[in-house]
Amino acid sequence: MISIVLAGDVKELVFIKDVNPKFLLGGIFGGFIIYFTIMAIPSLGVSNTLVIILVSQIVLGFFIDSILLGEVTMHIYKYIGIVLMAIGAFFILN
Repeated sequence: MISIVLAGDVKELVFIKDVNPKFLLGGIFGGFIIYFTIMAIPSLGVSNTLVIILVSQIVLGFFIDSILLGEVTMHIYKYIGIVLMAIGAFFILN
C-alpha cells in the first residue's frame, strides 16, 4: 500500500475490495509464523527454531503436492529425501 501511494497510483486502492479474501490468509498466517518464531527462539534457540521451520515447510509442501494435489510424478527419491531430512532434523535437535 505504501508503494502504491509513493508511485502515485492511489486510484488502484479502489480495487482492493475486489480481492478474494482467501488470498489475504497468507498475510495472517505469515504474522502467526513470525509471532510463534519469536516466542520459540528464547526456549529452543535460533538454530533449532530454524531447523524446525525449514523441515516443516518442506514436508508440508511435499504432502500438499503428493496428497492434496495428487501429483503423479512422485518418485521414491522424494520419499527417501523426506525420511533423511526428518532423521537429520532429529539429530540436530537432540
